[in-house]
Amino acid sequence: MAQISLTMRVPYSQRIRVKLPILETFKLAWIQYFSFFILIWLVIYQCTLGYAFKNNIVETTTSSEIHKANKNYLLQNPVPHLK
Repeated sequence: MAQISLTMRVPYSQRIRVKLPILETFKLAWIQYFSFFILIWLVIYQCTLGYAFKNNIVETTTSSEIHKANKNYLLQNPVPHLK
């Protein structure tokens, strides 16, 4: 693989245009979209839904799947008693 080193003096007033390949453009667009989506999701969740659930504006109930799973496991696989 060849390496090329290039030093150029370009005036500040001159514009430099770079045309990226289409996959590079999609990659950059996806990264920007994803980061924006995370930001908006956090704002919506934390400000609206988080507030609603923490202050009991929306009625909620909690349940644990752990106890149900342990109960079903013990019913199917009883523990042998020691003699």
